[in-house]
Amino acid sequence: MKFLILTVLFSGLVFVACKADTDSYRVMTVKNRIAGFSFEYRAYYNDLDGPSVQDTAARKFTYVTVLAPKNHMRTVNPMPGGKQDTVVIEYTPASIEVSAADYNKYHISAHEYLQASLSGAQKWPNFKLLEQYTTTVGGVQAEVIVYQVDGIFGPPLKFNAAAYWQNGDLVWSIEADAEIGMADTVRSDFDHVLQTFKILD
Repeated sequence: MKFLILTVLFSGLVFVACKADTDSYRVMTVKNRIAGFSFEYRAYYNDLDGPSVQDTAARKFTYVTVLAPKNHMRTVNPMPGGKQDTVVIEYTPASIEVSAADYNKYHISAHEYLQASLSGAQKWPNFKLLEQYTTTVGGVQAEVIVYQVDGIFGPPLKFNAAAYWQNGDLVWSIEADAEIGMADTVRSDFDHVLQTFKILD
């Protein structure tokens, strides 16, 4: 009986330690020849894509994505021509991406970028617009859309939240993507990134 009690207490301590760690915040700072910015994100997002830079005559673009730990699910083989057998796939259940791009030569505004994203999402049968409003991000007015849409890879329904705004020559975006079961948590994470976002000189 003592061993059982110690095991339960130890498990509880591990859980609390992990919970405290993943609920703490980290600061992401990016400075390159395209843009400089910083924001806070929850330590739960333990992997990164980027920071990356594309600086060519055709495009000036930088981004960084924070990624949640990989998850697994059983599904019917999604490969074209594959048998209808069950396979286990690995996917990223949530991510938040911050990007800045110079679209001036294409005359694409932040509002037009938002409308293009919304138009693409509306083509899916389970699309549902949840919110659309304006807010302030880094001292600049931004447009925000929040919606659910069909998942292409992984769970069948996804949650998306995105903010778009213009600052100088750059169109900025902050986009959160998650499986629908994580909608409330990732919405809170998205809002925290918006609130802590800063454009650096």
